[in-house]
Amino acid sequence: MADMRKGKKPTTPTNPSTSGTANANGATEPIGAVDIGATDAVDTTVEADKTADESVAVVEETTAAETAETSESTKGSDADNTKTNDMEAVLSDIQAISGDADTSGTVQVRKNTFNLTDKIPCKSLFHGKLVYTSPLNGSRWVWNEYGAIQHVPVSELETMNNHKPDILNKPLLLILEPTIADDFNFGDVYRKVASFNKLDAILATGKVDLVRSKVKALIEVGMRDSVIADMRKRRKENTLVDINIINMLRPN
Repeated sequence: MADMRKGKKPTTPTNPSTSGTANANGATEPIGAVDIGATDAVDTTVEADKTADESVAVVEETTAAETAETSESTKGSDADNTKTNDMEAVLSDIQAISGDADTSGTVQVRKNTFNLTDKIPCKSLFHGKLVYTSPLNGSRWVWNEYGAIQHVPVSELETMNNHKPDILNKPLLLILEPTIADDFNFGDVYRKVASFNKLDAILATGKVDLVRSKVKALIEVGMRDSVIADMRKRRKENTLVDINIINMLRPN
């Protein structure tokens, strides 16, 4: 009461939570306002860093996916090249068997893709004259002897495979383009034909059961005449003398 009468104002206790600092105009700014502003600035930086990290993660994930896709594509391409190279080796072995009697021009250059009108070299494995007549347009192709080559359009090979499959599946004709041969899935058949080159080694074993199974496999893929011709030549040259194998090879 004494203080009030002397004109003095009562002292207000200081509260740390509401006190502030004076700005340039002398006004007091609460400390809490500054703290909130600082907190917002920190949160914004964190969010920006988080967004940047997510962007990097997306880029890395996309890059990894693209790399995996490229790797799969490369593997597929390598597999195709391996198949083609394998077929080329098989065809090379068969060429050694059937010899060259090509009088119809040069075998076409290898390439990866073909049109239906492209002409593919086909070699006869038939001992004698082989004639094919198209069921669609009546066109004729003639192979005058074993080992002869004629060029047949891809479209006609498809027709032949659909209407007279034995010619290609037995095979009486050998497709000399590895890519086309693979497209027709003749790999297994051609490998059996190529095994004719191993007949010397098989006969040399003297194992009748082994020779019988291999000769049977050759006959199943149209090599009967080739086997007979080869055995006759061996007998004539006196290089096949094993009586057990000779008796096994004789027709019943």
